[in-house]
Amino acid sequence: MLSFPQEYFEDEVRNGFYISSIVKRVWAAQLEMLNDLDKLCNDLGIRYIVDWGTLLGAVRHHGYIPWDDDMDIGMPREDYERFKTVTDKMGWHYHLLDHHTEPDHIEVFSRLVNHTGICMESAHLEKYHGCPFVVGIDIFPYDYVYSDESKESYRLKKADELARRYTAAKNEHKRGLNDLIRRFDELACECPKEESGGITFYFNFVRRKGAYVHKEDFFNDLERMNFENIQVNVPKAYDDVLRAKYGDYTVVKRAKGMHDYPYITDQLNILRAHRPSFCPIYKYTPSDLWNPAEGGNSADEAQNDSARRTIVFLPYKASCWESMRPVWEKAMSDPENDVYVTPLPYYHKTWDGQPADMCYEKDMFPSEINPLPLDAYPIFTQKADIIYFQEPSDDHNPGLSVPPIYYSDRLRACCRKLILIPALSPDAPGESDVLGMQTMDNYVTMPGVLRSDIVYVDSEEMCEAYVRKLTEFAGTGNKKDLAIIDDKIMIRPDL
Repeated sequence: MLSFPQEYFEDEVRNGFYISSIVKRVWAAQLEMLNDLDKLCNDLGIRYIVDWGTLLGAVRHHGYIPWDDDMDIGMPREDYERFKTVTDKMGWHYHLLDHHTEPDHIEVFSRLVNHTGICMESAHLEKYHGCPFVVGIDIFPYDYVYSDESKESYRLKKADELARRYTAAKNEHKRGLNDLIRRFDELACECPKEESGGITFYFNFVRRKGAYVHKEDFFNDLERMNFENIQVNVPKAYDDVLRAKYGDYTVVKRAKGMHDYPYITDQLNILRAHRPSFCPIYKYTPSDLWNPAEGGNSADEAQNDSARRTIVFLPYKASCWESMRPVWEKAMSDPENDVYVTPLPYYHKTWDGQPADMCYEKDMFPSEINPLPLDAYPIFTQKADIIYFQEPSDDHNPGLSVPPIYYSDRLRACCRKLILIPALSPDAPGESDVLGMQTMDNYVTMPGVLRSDIVYVDSEEMCEAYVRKLTEFAGTGNKKDLAIIDDKIMIRPDL
């Protein structure tokens, strides 16, 4: 079984894209599957390659494309047919779904899955790193194309008609797809190796008018490449393959995939309905929308009968301190400020949201900021003028949490001004960036954002994105509430 550090399951930003803890668990489960598949194929001499977005991820990112959450592999038809007869060697819980095994199968490719439904058995959760969902690997069988152009043209005409009928029926959610897939599959297998002029995933060859044809020995010339924490097979001709499919694939540009993201969303909603403790959703509560004008917590008011100002920074991970550093440096430059940096402990969570290991990184912070123990400033008995914090989700992050006494509702009562400096800084999604706006559910629609006087972000574009997301989340037409939201989000002063 693969080994992952707990940090792997934390939210993360890669290439400017925010990846949630839940997606990380899906990634880990699929890596476990691919590792099992890789071992079986290598042991039995079954040829395969990682394909499509998984190939692009392996070459360009040495792992997942940040905004991708599925896995694709390709196999020559003869290896694929052999693989179908030995999947049981990977474990009883693995199932290969195709038009032969599933009457309602709707894809022209196959899918290897790790279970038939959401599974919360302890052995399954241990094997798949706390991921209870059905996850899978899409398998694309590669077939030969005729070297005789007239033969291929004749076959292509019949295949194109079947492909059009299949696509139309699938888009309209009609029945009878299984028969169309079977007929197309029979046609795809028609060309014998001795008459071959190349090899391809035939459905794409048909729909793309003869594109993506590789040499016959394509699957015989492979190399190993890192993918996250495992190694996988890639074709040595990967550069030609990727340029044919994506153009200049070395330029990182985000495009929405071929399915909803994340693809386990329906399963997640089912699990939440039965296990509310699993990644509880924060629902908008009007009383949480803090209005500084009514709260009387302005930091400009008289402060403890003194002209001095008490400022407390509450980071939690040493690796995230840099987002606070510029604000801390500015606070330290004012001799009228008493500045405290008090790192908070935090704990990782089990798959169902229960506390796991506690982490306390005080000694990992830079010594020049003089990180102090928790009791150095008594925030619960002596109100600070400003508290800066980094973790706005309270109990709504499935990966980690600070102790409940440091949740935003408690901090709100401990200071005159509460300011959020997010630990992670993804790129600002534009108004038409549906996927980017959707992932803001993981870091914007959170109680700590609403309860703060100010939320510091990195750019005017991110300010606009926050306001759009919060306005949509609050669902309010109240001009006063909209004004509070608009005034709350600010560009960090040092930027």
